[in-house]
Amino acid sequence: MLYTKKILYRISTYLMLATILFTEHVHAADKEYKLLEGIGTLSKGASVTFKEYVARVFDYTVAVAALLAMLMLVISGVQYASAGVSETAKSDAKKRMWAAFYGLALAIVGYLILETINPALVNF
Repeated sequence: MLYTKKILYRISTYLMLATILFTEHVHAADKEYKLLEGIGTLSKGASVTFKEYVARVFDYTVAVAALLAMLMLVISGVQYASAGVSETAKSDAKKRMWAAFYGLALAIVGYLILETINPALVNF
């Protein structure tokens, strides 16, 4: 069994190396694409580069993550306030609040890391 794993590992390693070394590289960022659906200010059928497309998708993903985190904070706050004397309901609401805080922090930290690496990645 161990021998078979070693052989499969070697074969997959050789295939990956061959793929990397002996194939033509495609530069997707240099090609123009026609959008099938509009994204924000880009209308349907607009011609965009891959870089512009990914930038728009990232922008909307961060916005949706922040909105969902804020919504979960509100919902868990209402659950905490309406829990009354039930300790289990209060602890569940607190867990949801912390999860929402962590999600919001993750979205903000992701944005800040990309801003630090290259501001052009997040400036649209």
